Amino acid sequence: MKPVINHDTSIMIWKNDESYSTLVEIAGQEKMYVRVFNACDIQINDTVIIEVNGFDAIYQAPVKVQNIVPEEEYSICVFDYPLEYGRIQRRNLLRVTDNLLLLYKFTNIRERWQVGRILDLSGSGLKISVEEQLYIKTILDLKFELAFKEISRKFTIKGEVVRKIGSPQVYKYGIKFIDIKPGEQDQIIQYVLRRSIQKRI
Repeated sequence: MKPVINHDTSIMIWKNDESYSTLVEIAGQEKMYVRVFNACDIQINDTVIIEVNGFDAIYQAPVKVQNIVPEEEYSICVFDYPLEYGRIQRRNLLRVTDNLLLLYKFTNIRERWQVGRILDLSGSGLKISVEEQLYIKTILDLKFELAFKEISRKFTIKGEVVRKIGSPQVYKYGIKFIDIKPGEQDQIIQYVLRRSIQKRI
């Protein structure tokens, strides 16, 4: 299934770790013409990822910049239509595998922070690996850090243990974020999207 692209369709262009939100200027039969501000670092023959929000999912595909037509404030990038798109989940459900340090402790209990690992994450929660048994519906304080280009952002979020994953000898759990701030969730989603695209390139 492919997304429908028309005049004024909103798309995201990804180049390396940079993302640019823009619009389709002209949706031709063979090529699409996309408005890009001149400050964007996109050149002819660059391969970029375009991202389109479909009705049921997000669609991504690599495309090559065929031509650039300069205008006064912005330029028009010319792309061929992708032959195939990768279909990924909605933004808040998109999940990416990782291996990150996690600190956690039981909420409202004065104790030392314990060490675990984040195995994957999304805007709604984590899959973690720890060295002790946890119980479903347990509330945890979570601390972790995500790298955004040159800087890192630290997060302290509450989470609820919602499922046990794997065999009894392996302590892996699904964690759902609780009362996460919208700004924090947006930052996590942006991190997940970047990591997802890095794995596809």
